[in-house]
Parts: sequence; structure tokens; C-alpha cells
Amino acid sequence: MTYEQYWHGDTMMAAAYREKWEIDRDNRNAELWLQGAYVYDAFGVVLGNAFKKKGAKPLKYAEQPYRIRPMTEAEKEAERQKEIEQTYAFFDSLVAAQDAAKEKLKDGNQD
Repeated sequence: MTYEQYWHGDTMMAAAYREKWEIDRDNRNAELWLQGAYVYDAFGVVLGNAFKKKGAKPLKYAEQPYRIRPMTEAEKEAERQKEIEQTYAFFDSLVAAQDAAKEKLKDGNQD
């Protein structure tokens, strides 16, 4: 805010500048908090992998960034559809494994 705006401008302008400053400060605080969360996760992965027991799976860093905005209805539906497809694939693999086990038993009994 300039000198001229402060002393000779609209009196509400100072309040608007103050409110904008507070919003900017809150946004910056949230941005730094999010950065800290990413750093925390990164250190956790590095240290977890450095001190993991032999044979344990290595930890992985997040594959996607944290979601900040809520999901849209289209995104929710796509996520539901993906889960349904994964469930079908899982059960299909169980059925295939069960059929293979039955075939193995049949072949074993014929000998």
C-alpha cells in the first residue's frame, strides 16, 4: 500500500490489505506445513530403508502428491470403477488358482 493510498485513499483499503496479508500468511503457512510433511516422509523412507531388517521389503516414497482439493464426482466414480476392476481381477486369479489346484489333483490321482 502506498503512502498516497494510505492517507488519501479509501479507508477500507487498509482493512482489505490487512485481510489479504493474513490470507497470504495462512497460505504460506499451509504451504510450508505441506513441505514439512513431504520432507518427513522422505526422511522416513530413507531411514526406514537404512535400518530395515534383512529380507524386509524396502519402503517407497509416495508415488503421487498429496491430494489437497476434494475429489470431483467423476474422479470418485473412476476410483470406484478401478476398485471394482481390481476386485474382479483378484477373484478371477483365485478361481484360476483353484482350478489349477483341482487339475493338479486330478492329474496326481490318475498316476
